[in-house]
Amino acid sequence: MFVGATPAVMSNNTLTLEIYFSTLQYVDVVSVAAYSLMALLSDVGGALSLLLGATLLTVYELLEFSVQLGHHVTVTRRRPTLNYIANTTQ
Repeated sequence: MFVGATPAVMSNNTLTLEIYFSTLQYVDVVSVAAYSLMALLSDVGGALSLLLGATLLTVYELLEFSVQLGHHVTVTRRRPTLNYIANTTQ
């Protein structure tokens, strides 16, 4: 601490601090993990599989909608209307 200091210099440059507690009671704080590693991995895996399932379902619904829309568009273009049939027979 004081390299090369004499005992007189050390006694003049040191401080003694005494701390007294008002009570001798104490609180022991213990840290416990709320999640184990396996529970955390299970929860993350469940959430990811739910999102993946919702995504695949959405892709399937968009594909189904596109097919139905394409079918509707092609069928209405091919089928002549009743007005066209009535005008050509007269």
